[in-house]
Amino acid sequence: MMKRNLVTISLLAVVSSFAFCQSEQLVINLPPASLPGTLIFENPKGSIKITGFDGDVILATGTLRFREAESPAIDGMRRIGQNALDISAEVNGNKVTLMSKTSGKTVDFDIKVPRNFSLKLKSLDNGKVEIVNINGEIEVENVNGDISLENISGSAVLSSAYGNITAVFREVNPTSPMMFTSFEGDIKLTLPQSVNARLKMKSEKGEILSDFDIKEDKRQAVVKKNDNTQIYSLEDWVVGSINAGGPEYIIRSYNGKITIRKR
Repeated sequence: MMKRNLVTISLLAVVSSFAFCQSEQLVINLPPASLPGTLIFENPKGSIKITGFDGDVILATGTLRFREAESPAIDGMRRIGQNALDISAEVNGNKVTLMSKTSGKTVDFDIKVPRNFSLKLKSLDNGKVEIVNINGEIEVENVNGDISLENISGSAVLSSAYGNITAVFREVNPTSPMMFTSFEGDIKLTLPQSVNARLKMKSEKGEILSDFDIKEDKRQAVVKKNDNTQIYSLEDWVVGSINAGGPEYIIRSYNGKITIRKR
């Protein structure tokens, strides 16, 4: 079993006075063998922005969203602010796990990673998730906020309870299924015109719109058993194919509108 190493290569604190926002940056050097890799990060409270760039390090910058009031002087002495953020990372082979302990504070993260990196992200409260210029597999769960993907090549599994989902793909993995689900929010997807996919879509209270020529399947009968009783109904999903068909894309919202556009 590969030994896990706690890596805190460089911690750069950019601190103004205590009355202003505070930012700190963790620089994580990556051994060449770890590329492409995977970044795992769960932000307890706050937003996450990931940007792919042409580099071989991860730059994780955390910023307190709200100002902290400067405490009054005591016996003529000014209180010296202690470290407000606790950011660390573990590197295990090609997997990087970023951690933040914020003691209930809202911290927004701006993270730069090599372009060829996969992501597993979660924002638990009071934040949105934005991802730009990434080539890889992306998994995002955001309980209360929006999820936005721009200029992505690869695949994605995105879930939000109360936020909107927007994803623009430059290219898709031709063999990977994808899933996009939101209870309250709209789902807007932009896919390459040549994509081959099989869509399974549903919105109980919203519309489904597309400028693709989707070849819809005939609704199939669904049989459910309740004790000795069989209940027959028609499938309540819209199922169809784009171009030659391919991996399954599940797209579901309860209250939101679903829009699927050509890139």
